[in-house]
Amino acid sequence: MAVMEGTRRLIVMRHAKAGELPGGPDFERALEGARGRSDSAAAGEWLLSRGYQPDAVICSAARRTRQTWQYVVRDAWRRS
Repeated sequence: MAVMEGTRRLIVMRHAKAGELPGGPDFERALEGARGRSDSAAAGEWLLSRGYQPDAVICSAARRTRQTWQYVVRDAWRRS
């Protein structure tokens, strides 16, 4: 049996701190202001500092998950 070259990692992330949307659809809840943005950016820095750059990303279409990913990659990967 051949040994697989390279190591693959599966990284599962949860969205950053989301705000409330009383009476609105959960799908449309947005990140909670500065905390949500800074936590997302910190996650991006953590991933990059450990050399984790994804080959592929599967992201829910929910607003808070798309926003989280936007801030994860916004600053960190632009500098690399």
